[in-house]
Amino acid sequence: MDGNLVPDARVAVAAVRSRRPGSTIVLTVGRGSGRLRLSVRLATGLPRPAPR
Repeated sequence: MDGNLVPDARVAVAAVRSRRPGSTIVLTVGRGSGRLRLSVRLATGLPRPAPR
């Protein structure tokens, strides 16, 4: 993410949560034998459903 290795999903979630909604991050994803570079703009979180 943004040129930094993200070792697991927990670290990825924390990194994304540390960014402001509307900001853009660059993800480089390994796909097969190649790499795919994605530019992603972060949206605001979805509202959580009320507890039952």
